Amino acid sequence: MALRNGDECYCVNDFDSAVASSECNTPCINNKACGGSDSYSVYKIKPAVTHHGILCTTSLQFSPTKRPIEFKFESIESCIKGCLELNKNFAARKGERCICFIDLIVLSPNITTLECNEYCSHDPTEICNCHYRDRGPDCQVIYFTRLKYEFQRSVSTYSHCQGDKNSYEVKECLGGGCSEGWKGYFCRLRDCTSNNGDCGSQMKCIESIVNGFKLVECVCPHGTVRNRWLQCETIRKNLALDKPVYLSSTFTCKYFGLQHEKHLTDGVIDGVMGARINDINRAWITVDLEESYRIGFVRVFNRIWFDSRDRMYMNSFVVKLASTFDYRDVSDVRSSLVLCGHGPNISTLAGQPVTVICNEFDLASRYVILQQTNNLFAYGSTSAAELQIYEADCNFMNGKCKGERCRELVLSNKKIVNCRNWRNVDTIVNPILACFKFVDAEYSHNEFGLSYRQCEDVCESRNYTLLVLTAGINCSCGKTLVAKGKTSLENCKKQFYNTSLIFHHYFMEDTFFNVTEDDLPYYPIEHSHTIVSTAAVDFTITTIRWNSTVSKFDKNGTKTDNIILKYLGYIIGASAVTLFLLLITIAILVKRKKQKNQANKSRAASGHDPLNTIDLSSYTSDAS
Repeated sequence: MALRNGDECYCVNDFDSAVASSECNTPCINNKACGGSDSYSVYKIKPAVTHHGILCTTSLQFSPTKRPIEFKFESIESCIKGCLELNKNFAARKGERCICFIDLIVLSPNITTLECNEYCSHDPTEICNCHYRDRGPDCQVIYFTRLKYEFQRSVSTYSHCQGDKNSYEVKECLGGGCSEGWKGYFCRLRDCTSNNGDCGSQMKCIESIVNGFKLVECVCPHGTVRNRWLQCETIRKNLALDKPVYLSSTFTCKYFGLQHEKHLTDGVIDGVMGARINDINRAWITVDLEESYRIGFVRVFNRIWFDSRDRMYMNSFVVKLASTFDYRDVSDVRSSLVLCGHGPNISTLAGQPVTVICNEFDLASRYVILQQTNNLFAYGSTSAAELQIYEADCNFMNGKCKGERCRELVLSNKKIVNCRNWRNVDTIVNPILACFKFVDAEYSHNEFGLSYRQCEDVCESRNYTLLVLTAGINCSCGKTLVAKGKTSLENCKKQFYNTSLIFHHYFMEDTFFNVTEDDLPYYPIEHSHTIVSTAAVDFTITTIRWNSTVSKFDKNGTKTDNIILKYLGYIIGASAVTLFLLLITIAILVKRKKQKNQANKSRAASGHDPLNTIDLSSYTSDAS
């Protein structure tokens, strides 16, 4: 169930583009989170009654260099959750073990009707086994993890024990304790105060309050979303979805039937059904976008291979472009097409996308063509499970402008990417507070998700005076910085993915500078705030706080714990100064009082005491 904007309800089976839960900041009438203006709060309303099985097989083979990961089986859903956490494409049950793997070669696949009606004895609401109708128990069901599943990730499915990288069971971590980024008795709770909560270099660990519950999330920088492969990217439209596809010929698979063109742009990426040709003359697969675009990249999903030779056919495949294309032409069209790019030398297996970046972003193309490379062309076996096509823009590789300024222009209702020199390039040697699109620094730190104070400690330990925090994740330093594209401080405050904050001293716990450019020199004021992120589908949140690790680095980059003493010293020093000023003030007041008493005594001796003289003319009797 997906809720949006407080009053919209949708029933969904799959979703994509997860963001920080703070985007879902609109409450329902019961005060629970109900999505946002462009984001959805997703709730699981009942246990799953079916699963995304793609086939079953009695002959499952794995790549010798990519062995599967195994752990104790609890249920189909927990097995898939564990495999998704491990960033694996496929899951299967093997006795009392769950196995996770990223690719597979299936020698004898079977597909009929999947039935999931075997419930767990320890939990009658969870499914423990599925099977294909008319297939025996030895036919092992393979589940695809990427398309229909998403889970909250505050609690891991296995224990993260220090020095134990090959175990994926739940257990007590004896001896070495938890790995960096994890805590708890079984080391399954993500810890934002250590190693960025093990969120990696693209995402930041945050603590969130969702409907009264504390959750921990790895979130992408503002302006980007987390895709199904745990990578951060900007939201973009797949131009190929449901667009017409043409094949130079068709192929009928003995396992799955006709490999029809409709499968290539239907949005299904599991690799079971796809499009495949069967000729050696034209040998192409073409997507018609119905209008011209400047193509930035093409994402290709291969189908499931049945043997190593089947896989070899798509080694170094070719993506080409054309503004016009006659699909009735029976000649070889290779020389008339413009090259976009090549696939990898060794073709990937099903479920793992291959991104082909076009050589140039300035060619207007309506048709995208997939072919085998020249040395494999004679096999006539071009195939793919799904093709996704994306337009070039400044959010992808800076529009291939390298260090120049990228601009998006509209010409004849078509978007084009334009590269220009930056108008202003600032060389910064003195401390400032400012936000830029690009900053070149002398040193880039390899620990991610640091707070402003931690970044300051890193740079000061290396004797750098200028500090840079990019997208709220990457810390860098220098004595001289080259900055391009100055932008609003608000963009850095929201920690947009394409902004870098240059700052100097920082005295707060973990929040942003409460200043604008006009306030310099600045005096930060400690306060709390809510970070708002980009739009997509995720769980909900009401408040959010960046992690605040109290730590410092010595000149070798080693963490120390003396920052508490540092700021305790500040407090003691300030208290001493205050006490000294208070004693001086008391002494002055006492001295003045003595002088006043002495003066009054002198006046009393002369017969005039102003303190005892009252002007009765200003009073009126109550009796009158």
